[in-house]
Amino acid sequence: MRFLLVRNEKVRAAIKQRGECWRISPLPKTPDEMKQMIAASKIAIRGDELYYYSKATGTRFLTFEDFARLGALNDAALRQHLAEIRQFSAGVNRHGRPEVAFFMAGQSFSKADFNDCEFDSLDASNLRSVYEALRRDFFDAVPSEFRRDNLAHLEWRNSMYAALIGEDDKLISEESLLGLGSEFFMQIEWLPGGRIVEGELIFDPVFEAAENTSEPRLERLCEREVSRIHLQLRSGVRRLGVCQHWPGGCIALASAYDSRPSRRLYRPGQTAGHQG
Repeated sequence: MRFLLVRNEKVRAAIKQRGECWRISPLPKTPDEMKQMIAASKIAIRGDELYYYSKATGTRFLTFEDFARLGALNDAALRQHLAEIRQFSAGVNRHGRPEVAFFMAGQSFSKADFNDCEFDSLDASNLRSVYEALRRDFFDAVPSEFRRDNLAHLEWRNSMYAALIGEDDKLISEESLLGLGSEFFMQIEWLPGGRIVEGELIFDPVFEAAENTSEPRLERLCEREVSRIHLQLRSGVRRLGVCQHWPGGCIALASAYDSRPSRRLYRPGQTAGHQG
């Protein structure tokens, strides 16, 4: 059984306590997978494809770069898009999230900046003046590293990806809690583990299933190195007095010379510089 869109903290805690984090349906983890997801999220409302759409929250994110591109449109198209942004940034979807949000602008640039803008009644000259004022305010509100849509830029990509999957930027990521740097953002792949009940280490039942099947996916989840560490844990479990569960994991890595992701086994309590 796999778990989809697990956002409830109690549900996640229960899954972790059973050492079954791997059962949560995985999101894209490698840089290439993240780039593909972000690129595929671009949508339009009525005009051009200006927005990055979050399926998790229903919000369409407008970046400064896409807003700045509006200046190249003719007057009619510019008026149409500005009216569209004004309308939808003021709206709230069924999830209670804004229909349109201004990416990385914070509270410094928001729907309030459009409140007094009656685009339909402005002549061409005033329309351009109002647009330029909005563009400058948006520019000032966004940190310099987020003013250009750049999939190759680590912080831009991670922030956009987090926005698209509905992660609250106030939450501390698991990578940070495990002592990993931002380059490992969202790249932990959980593997089958186990839980400790009355001093006995009980493995995930998927290991038994893997012994009785030739399914490649199960064989990969229960590969030899994971099983070896489980045997080490079994022999030392009585010394782990405060440990209640053991979720194994690995990190999907792609070097500058090889775009194919590799798997580096990671054990709780181990930092990125201490691999075993």
